[in-house]
Amino acid sequence: MISSPGANKALTEEGFLHVFPQIYDCEGFFVARLRKTQAIPTLPAPKYKVGNFPFSPVKDREAGQIRQAAAGVGLNWDENLRLWQRDKETVVVPGGH
Repeated sequence: MISSPGANKALTEEGFLHVFPQIYDCEGFFVARLRKTQAIPTLPAPKYKVGNFPFSPVKDREAGQIRQAAAGVGLNWDENLRLWQRDKETVVVPGGH
C-alpha cells in the first residue's frame, strides 16, 4: 500500500511506481520491485582489471575538438573536468581521476 499523498497518480496497473517531476518535486525516476525467479549463467569476466578505472584519458587535441563540438550545441563544463574514453564511450570526470 502506498500512503504518500498523490502516489496513486504515479501507480501503474502492474503496481509499479513512476515518480514524475510533475507529481513530486524531483527529476523523475521509476521504482520497481523485482523478484529473482531463476538462476542465470555466469557472466564473462571483464576484459579490464576489476577495481581499476576502465577508461583512459582523451588526448589533448581530441579533447579540444570534443569541447569545441559540445560548445557548438551549448554544452560546456569546467576546466577541472577531464574527458575519458573506453571503446565508443566518452565521459566527463572530475580532475585527473
